[in-house]
Amino acid sequence: MKTCIITLLLACAGLFSLAQNIMQAEYFIDKDKGIGKNTKLNVTLAADSSFAFKINLAGVAPGYHKLYIRTKTSNNKWSFPVRANIEVFPSQTTANITAGEYFFDTDPGVGKGKAIAIGSANTTLTQTFTAKTTGLSPGYHKLYIRMLDSDGHWGLNVRRNIEIIKSLDTAKITKAEYFFNNDPGFGKATGQVFATPSANGTFKFTIPYNKIPARADTLFVRMQDANFTWSLTKLARFSGAPALAPVINNQSLITDANKLSLQQFNVSVSPNPVSGNALTLNIQHTKQTGLQLMVYSLDGKAILSQQFEGAGSFSRQINISTLATGTYVLHISDGLEIRTVQFIKE
Repeated sequence: MKTCIITLLLACAGLFSLAQNIMQAEYFIDKDKGIGKNTKLNVTLAADSSFAFKINLAGVAPGYHKLYIRTKTSNNKWSFPVRANIEVFPSQTTANITAGEYFFDTDPGVGKGKAIAIGSANTTLTQTFTAKTTGLSPGYHKLYIRMLDSDGHWGLNVRRNIEIIKSLDTAKITKAEYFFNNDPGFGKATGQVFATPSANGTFKFTIPYNKIPARADTLFVRMQDANFTWSLTKLARFSGAPALAPVINNQSLITDANKLSLQQFNVSVSPNPVSGNALTLNIQHTKQTGLQLMVYSLDGKAILSQQFEGAGSFSRQINISTLATGTYVLHISDGLEIRTVQFIKE
């Protein structure tokens, strides 16, 4: 438009020297109908002036066009046409969203994806739908969505990253095994086979009393399914001791229970939780003895083992720098009794 105005001013200036006034103007787009036969413009009679006017673009297709303007002076002389390049944009409409489609990973082509049903067409839409993942392999995939409006125009693709998780196996539990104190290894503990395997359920079995080691206070159990996969090892604490036979010594009746009451064996740890790499054991024992320390993870795996001696009340630091963050079970045995303490490493 600026080029058009400058050109008109130059044309007017050339006529001004002849004292001629501009009295008429016309314009046309692309095709000239002939001098004086195009769309007229209202101008104010003047020898040298600039004019502002509106161009009616009704019927002009969107795209690039050429606008021509020419003027006529008071002596009936027409100027040469002045040209300006213009671009006509399509009118903006607010079409409703009427349909949608989705696909995974590879585009099947516009209109060939899996349909998304639209509840109520509107210019803006919040829509929920279920994307069927049948046939997709476990792992990462890309979900693409695009929408269709009432004018038949498809929108751009919207992408989301998704992960397909493998369905959990429903293999039946067929057997269990248990042990006390030290883990002999998977499949090497005392086994129990279930007469009626099941994927879920409550399984009961009896542990003979004479199979429980003296002074044991923790039972470890794990399960195996029909695919020969072992579960994590779980632990349960218990208390109990066999009946103790009396012993006659001269004129006194002494039982093992009396002996145990005279022997003090206590264990605690500090700090708990522990955030550093050193755990302090606080031990009370009435006699000089060798002690066996074992540290287990919650799945029953032996993580750390040490042996040391001590008597009375004493403390000992254990290096736990190799332990990962988590909860552990500490066992200390003097050969007759076991003390169990649970601690947390942060």
